[in-house]
Amino acid sequence: IGLQHTQLAALASGIDISLKQEGSLVIFHAVQHSTASVDQNDQEDEDADADDVDISDFPNGLHFCCIDDAPLQLRTLEFGLKRHAHAAKVDTYGQNGPADVPEFMAQAPQSDIIIFDNHLDWPGRHTSGV
Repeated sequence: IGLQHTQLAALASGIDISLKQEGSLVIFHAVQHSTASVDQNDQEDEDADADDVDISDFPNGLHFCCIDDAPLQLRTLEFGLKRHAHAAKVDTYGQNGPADVPEFMAQAPQSDIIIFDNHLDWPGRHTSGV
């Protein structure tokens, strides 16, 4: 998948992205800003806003591979990618803590897009997403 598709995915998801090179290392950085609310009316407003995003140029049927230490974030990613990006497959890892990292690393190269939490903090262990 090219950088243009990555940018479309980021724009559709409200994610800030950057790409930089330091010597022979290329660093891709993505930040998703989020807020939480307990008001049920806010959920209806969020659903209406999400449907206004035009992702018609974004290819359907992609395979996403995601790792995060927050189960809620994993569920949100899976639901959002299937609903709004029409993902064919969304693999999520991190529910079982650090034990999921080797499986994630094995599956990630076969995916079209990889999404990871930069700071994986599980009890007793910190794993960098970089």
